[in-house]
Amino acid sequence: MELSSTGTLSTLTSEGWPLGIGARFAVDSLGTPAMCLNLRDPQFSLGQKSSFHVQLQQSKSRTPQCTLQGSLKKPEDRVLLKRLHTIWEKKFGEELDEDLAYVVSVDSVLQMYDFKEVTDVKMIWVDRLGFDLHLYWQGEIFEVRIPFPREVTDEKGVKSSFNTMAHLAWEVEKSYAVPEFEKIKFMKRIR
Repeated sequence: MELSSTGTLSTLTSEGWPLGIGARFAVDSLGTPAMCLNLRDPQFSLGQKSSFHVQLQQSKSRTPQCTLQGSLKKPEDRVLLKRLHTIWEKKFGEELDEDLAYVVSVDSVLQMYDFKEVTDVKMIWVDRLGFDLHLYWQGEIFEVRIPFPREVTDEKGVKSSFNTMAHLAWEVEKSYAVPEFEKIKFMKRIR
């Protein structure tokens, strides 16, 4: 959950209808999700059953999802509030408004790991300059060529290149780093 920053808080209104609202959130080291919400609306009440749904968006890959079931409450512990201030400022670059801060008291966690999973990927070739994949996705087969950042000469070099590329891809996806290379179309449809 800590890789995401938005989710959907759902609860029942006083008339019994489900209501969901989008909310930014941060998670402390114990897994407690905290959010800033303006809950002056009488539709929401503290302590009643609610759920908080989060999904990790990944481009053209699996979309893991997590739903926390529990109740919404005001954080009362000063130590927790201090931790939340630090986490919120680090994640969003702004001060946590204690008047709008809420945490989810979690009773259960439901997870789905492979929603929209890519159906099949097979590595078909590795050479000193990169590797080729066959990717089966949405009923079509694509051939993908992935170049190594530098020429490799042995198995250790291949492993190092795979690790470096995976780390860079993660940084780019999470906006920790901006790619310095031009986007090149690597995929072509196989007939």
